[in-house]
This record gives sequence, C-alpha cells and structure tokens, in this order.
Amino acid sequence: MKSESRATRKVVHTGAAMRAVRKVRHGPGLEVGVASIPKAESQEVLLEVKAASLCGTDLHIYDWDEWAASNVAPPLTVGHECCGVVAEVGDEAEGVEVGDLVAVEGHFFCDNCPICRIGRRHLCLNMRLFGVTVDGCFAEYVRVPARNVWKLPPDTPPALGALMDPFGNAVHTVFAGGDVEGKTVAVTDCGPIGLMAVAICRAAGAARVVATDVVDHRLELACKMGADNVVNVSDSDLEEAVDGVDVLLEMSGHPEAINRGLGVLWPGGRAALLGIPPGKVEMNLAEQVILKGVSLHGVFGRRVFETWERAANLLKKVDLTPVITHSFPLEDIEEAFALIRSGECGKVVLLPPGNLKAVQGERSIVETGRYNPLEYLDAELAALKSQGLLRTPPVLEGACRARCRINGREVVNLSSNNYLGLCDDLRLKEAVVKATESHGVGSGAVRTIIGTQDLHLRLESKLAEFKKTEAVLVFQSGFTANAGTVSAILGRQDHIVSDRLNHASIIDGARLSRAKVNVYEHSDMDSLREKLEEAQAGARESGGRVLVITDGVFSMDGDIARLPEVVEIAEEHGAIMMVDDAHASGVLGANGRGTVDHFGLHGRVDVQVGTLSKAIGVLGGYVAGNQALIDFLIHRARPFLFSTSHPPAVTAACIAALDILLAEPEIIDRLWENTRFFKDGLISLGFDTGASGTPITPVIAGDEAAAMELSDRLFEAGIFVQGIAFPTVPQGSARVRAMVMAPHTREDLGYALEAFERVGKEMGLIP
Repeated sequence: MKSESRATRKVVHTGAAMRAVRKVRHGPGLEVGVASIPKAESQEVLLEVKAASLCGTDLHIYDWDEWAASNVAPPLTVGHECCGVVAEVGDEAEGVEVGDLVAVEGHFFCDNCPICRIGRRHLCLNMRLFGVTVDGCFAEYVRVPARNVWKLPPDTPPALGALMDPFGNAVHTVFAGGDVEGKTVAVTDCGPIGLMAVAICRAAGAARVVATDVVDHRLELACKMGADNVVNVSDSDLEEAVDGVDVLLEMSGHPEAINRGLGVLWPGGRAALLGIPPGKVEMNLAEQVILKGVSLHGVFGRRVFETWERAANLLKKVDLTPVITHSFPLEDIEEAFALIRSGECGKVVLLPPGNLKAVQGERSIVETGRYNPLEYLDAELAALKSQGLLRTPPVLEGACRARCRINGREVVNLSSNNYLGLCDDLRLKEAVVKATESHGVGSGAVRTIIGTQDLHLRLESKLAEFKKTEAVLVFQSGFTANAGTVSAILGRQDHIVSDRLNHASIIDGARLSRAKVNVYEHSDMDSLREKLEEAQAGARESGGRVLVITDGVFSMDGDIARLPEVVEIAEEHGAIMMVDDAHASGVLGANGRGTVDHFGLHGRVDVQVGTLSKAIGVLGGYVAGNQALIDFLIHRARPFLFSTSHPPAVTAACIAALDILLAEPEIIDRLWENTRFFKDGLISLGFDTGASGTPITPVIAGDEAAAMELSDRLFEAGIFVQGIAFPTVPQGSARVRAMVMAPHTREDLGYALEAFERVGKEMGLIP
C-alpha cells in the first residue's frame, strides 16, 4: 500500500502554465515559451526540475542538422540531462516517493521487446528518447516513467545530479569492450563527456591518457581532470605527438577526429565511438579497421542500470566539479548555446525557476508556505559551493591601512587598491568635515536637476588640468564611467576592438552599446591589427565607427598595456582610441597622471577613464577628453543622467587627494620603492609573479583550490591577500593578488615575505 504522504505533500496545478525551452517548428533555433505542466500518469512521476545541463544532442536539435531533421518531430520541449525533486507520483508507480531527489535515465525503454528481455534496455526496439522524441527537461516540470529515475543522496548538489546522464555515457564509453587498466588511452574531444572520460580512465588505472581538442581552454580542463598529454590538433599532428594507443574513446562525432583517432590506434586495439556525426563518414575501413584487427564499439546511452551502478561507485573516486564551468537561468538559453559554440567552457548548467511562475493568475501551492520565485538560486549557490568558490566577503574593522584588523585578526594588508594610503589621510578627513558642514551630507538629486554643486565643478576642473585635457566628467564609479561612456558614444552599427583581458566594466559597456565586439589576444599587436581590419571592414559595410579600447594597467596580472603601439595602430586605421586607466591613476606618470602621461601620449588618446576609488583613496570615476565628448556624455550617459551625484564629503576628499598628488610626488616614489622590494623578494623565493610591471603582483598557484588554500594559510599567518580564481582569471591560472602600498614599512613587507616563504614551501609551491 502506498503512503498517503507522497500524494499530498506537494500539490501542483497540472495543466497550468510553466516556462519551457521548445522546438516549435522545423528548422534552426529554439524558443523560450509557455507550456502546460504535464500530469503524471499511473506509472510516471512528475519532477520539479532543479537543474539541467546542455549536451551536444541539444546543439544538433538547435542547428537542425541531418540527424535532428530525421529524428525530431516538433513541437517538443528539449533537454535530457536533469536533476529534480519528485513532485507527484502516479497511482501505480513504485520505488519512489514525493520529495526524492533523482536523476533521469533518458532512454525510455519498453521492458517487453526481445532486446529489453536480454538486458539491453538502452537499445530497446521501442525506444523513446527523452528530449528527442518525447518532451524533455528544459522546463520547470517534466514527467518521466518511474522506472527511469535514479535516486540520489539528498545532499547532492542539483548541478552535479544533472551530470549523471552524461557521466553514465562516459562510463559506458570507457569500459565498452573491456577495461583500461594499464592501457594507453586517447580521448578525442574534450567536451564535458570527454573530460569525464579522462577522469574515469585515470581512476580506473590507465597507464597514460592522451586528450585532443582544438580549443586550448578545454585542453587545460583535461589536464585538470588527469590527462597526461594534451594535443591541440588544430596546430599539431596527432600521429607525430603520440606513438600509438591501445584504446580510442571518440567523443566528437567529427569525421576528421574519427579518422585521426583510428590512425593512432595500435593493431588489435579497440575504439569506442560515442559522438554522433552530422552525416555520413568516409573512412578507409580496410586500412584503419580490418587489416589492423581493430574492434569497433558503438556506444549509445548507458546500460540500464548496470552503468548507473558503476557510475555511482566511480563518483566516490572522481570529482566532476571542475567540469561545470557556467550556469544560466533557463531564459538565457541563447547565451548558453553561444558559449558552447565558442568552446570556452566545460559543462553548462541551466537553472529553471524552481516552482511554477505566476502566469495568467495561476500559482503552484507548496504546503511549506509562499511560492519562492528565487528558488533556482539555491542550485546556483550549491554549484559554487561544490567548486570551492562560495566565499564570504571579509570584514574590515576600522580604516583601510597598511596594517589593519580583518575578521578579528591583525594582519598586513596586501589586498587593497589604496596604493598611496590616502583612505585614512588626515587632510582628506578634514576636507570631509568642512564640506559636510558647508554643503550637507547629500547632493539631493541627479546632476542634471539640482545635483551639480560647485564642489563637483571644482573637482572636474582640477581633474581636467591634472589630465591635461579640455574637460572631465565625474561618474559615481569607475565601472559606471566605462559602461556609461562606451554605451553612450557607440551604437548597433559600430565596432569595438577590445583586449581580451579588459575589465568587466568595458565588456558590459560594449554589450550595452550593442556594437559588434572584436576581441584581440592580450597585448598582441598582430592580433590587434587583424581584428581592427575586420572591424573596419564591418564598419564600412554598416556605416559605423570603430573604437579601440584597452586597460592602461591590467588588474589581474599587473602588466602595463603596450600603449604607444596600440595608439599608433589605432591612428593608422582612423579609430577612436580609449584607455581605462583605473590602476594607473595615482601610480604611473608624473604625479600619478596615468599611462597616457607615462608614455607621453597627450592629445593622442580620445577618451581617458580614471578612478577616484583606488590610489586617490575615495570613491568615483571620471572621463577625460575634449569638450564635445564631455558635453555629449552629459546628455547621453545613462549613469550620469539617472544616478544621484556624489555627496559633498566625497567630492571634497577627492579634491584634497589631488592636491596631495600635486604637492607630494614623493609618496608615489615610496610606492614604487616598496613595489620593487616586495616583487624582487617574491621572485628570489621562486614564486611565479607573471608579467607584472606595477604594484599589482600576482602570485600564481595554478589550481583554484591551491590558490584559495594559499590565501587562507597566509591569513592564518597574519597576511591578508585574497585568492582569485576562474572566471575572474582563466582556469589553471588561479592566484593570490598582492598589492603593496606606499605606507607599508620594510618590516611589514619583510614579515609578509617570510610568511610567503614558509607557506609556499609547506604547500610545495616553491622549492
């Protein structure tokens, strides 16, 4: 007798509306729309989808290639990899209860045909494919046969639970036709299933694992998952790089990859083919298979449930969290597919809202209380936690000084942008008090109404003189200065040529402008020329303009832009030139005027962005340029138009800080003396500090977990230096980012170097 609780613990309005990703017609594309919540039939369960993941099959359906056109019949809800909570149980369903956390076996077998009866349910003659021939899981709710669910431990992060289907594919492929212990294995294609296969081979005792791909980012992930050798076959010959392999695991379905893989397979070897080719594949069957005595194994899905059992056991040895690199709300399906096409990702997870949304007056009813439209964030946070990236912001107890108190501990502060120590300068404090007494605590409005005070004009005039430009406009932050300027001066018809490592505010401004973005490789002038020529060609066709933009100092690596060359190339092509000088303001150039002054490029950079929040020690950003630029931004820059202006205290403190820079340039000299001392010390200890040429000094640990451990252990030793990992920096280049300040004493920095040496040796980061 079934329990009453499982039918009543959660009530769902079946037939009401929910969000879903649908294939509504023949041809390329998918649509996010509204579908009806299905009803669980007698032997089915209804799942509330907690997380789903994208797969190559979904890409085939999106593109509507030959395979999809032959197998998919719209309209259809797509998606077949998911994790969910059982919301309703059919009358005759057994072995599952409401509230169970489950993954789904996506091959819906009949259990009655001759193939099912001999234990090959994954090859059922009456197969229905989840998300291919029946509605799938890119939705808020989905119904599936009760016999197709696999119970997960209740504390499983949903994002990891959604990977059970592809992980099963990887397990099935690795062991198709035999074991891999002691064998040399080639994994062709380092998509998510290929990455999982690498980790499985390593856990199963393979002697050597070789991974191939055409994207360096994915090959970096393969190294992280345990590959001994990686080969980028776009610029290297696999047969030259690899003597031969015993086992080929072909994951891509690409004809060239299949032939290339068979070419390095030893006589008597075996090949397991999982990837689905887009059409027919030409190959030399005699030379590559028959005469070599090669065994070919086609792999389809997972053995039910033999593979699931094996996968569950392997999960105790294999960490899948590095495979998950991105997650998106269900509505952002187009952005998710674009990322997959770029190849710059591992597994991409979709997060449905979690409960029925209010659509035309309908709501889900959960006995525990109010409908929570933000429940999907739980899965997002769980994914971050599983990757070791869920952090709590540290708490500064007092002023930001060279030595300060953070989270209850006295530490040497190496993580502040307060390069010159002006945050706590007495003269700035006195300016704050005086301005508050004369002008009040707030400006009262946006600049264009009544929020422009005489103090704002004094600051802008002083900044224009400081930067040697006609005019300056102050924004609420450096981020809004960048984003507001780029989005104001460019439009859909224009083109942007941007350094790959530019700050997020530049990237967001480019997106807001809707201009076409051409990204050149970091500080690579040949790449800049190539992308600039592409942009010019596009601009001629669209009638638009071209903007070249770079950071002056790159915030994660501390290297200085090759600005004279960038400016010269921009001038050759008649492009607008823009520099974000956030980390150069107050650091480089005479009196801290920035990289334009540092390189003697006054009058050749059209748009300069600076910050008042770092070396200046206060808050805000600004744009410097000619009068026409500033007048235009006053009328079109949305952050300027729609945000209240700086309070008098902030404005007055900025003015006081500029006065100090002009009167006391020796404060910048002290910053550089400390920088050289500390940087030389780290290098002599054997640390990798990258290409830094500024007070920003990365100490590169490589592995994300190692960087976070280094940060934590240094904190215990009395040094505060934050760890930085993907996606802020590329995977495999995680680091702690140290930044010295002018007020640091040699005692402070010597103490820090001793801690770095001790912890670095204990962790094996230095000899």
